[in-house]
Amino acid sequence: AQKATSVLQRILAHNPNRAGAYVQLALVQADGKQNVPRTAVQNLEKAVQLGLDSPHLQAIAHQMLGQYQLAIGKNDLALQHLDQAIAAVKGVDQDEINPLFQAQLYHLRSLVYQRKQQPDQARQDAEQAVSLAQATGNDKVVAYYQREMEILHQQNGRV
Repeated sequence: AQKATSVLQRILAHNPNRAGAYVQLALVQADGKQNVPRTAVQNLEKAVQLGLDSPHLQAIAHQMLGQYQLAIGKNDLALQHLDQAIAAVKGVDQDEINPLFQAQLYHLRSLVYQRKQQPDQARQDAEQAVSLAQATGNDKVVAYYQREMEILHQQNGRV
């Protein structure tokens, strides 16, 4: 990770307007960490400000920014970023998008809706996450999202 970071920093020193390199640097900075670090957030914000041509990179940047905003309790900003990530994913050929990434986007957005006291939208996104996970055939991931949906139903008085 240290070597990747220094390579990306050298690239950015010579090409400070390469938005994609800022996303790559943020991915390296966030690798293995539960929460998106502030340094990664700054690089993602710079990438978004410069403009990302690739819908894939747009989705990744907005997903990570949404996750960060959710973690610090800024639900409205989190929702904006996750909406933008989901919109970016919809603009890509669905064969090129990892359904687990999509499931995570809908799961994160369901958490934001839950915090915003919008249980119907939270349930819809939780169901979408389960559906996308089921399409992968990965039983562990399906079980995780199903548990998350059950928790959501319990919090909202439905079983």
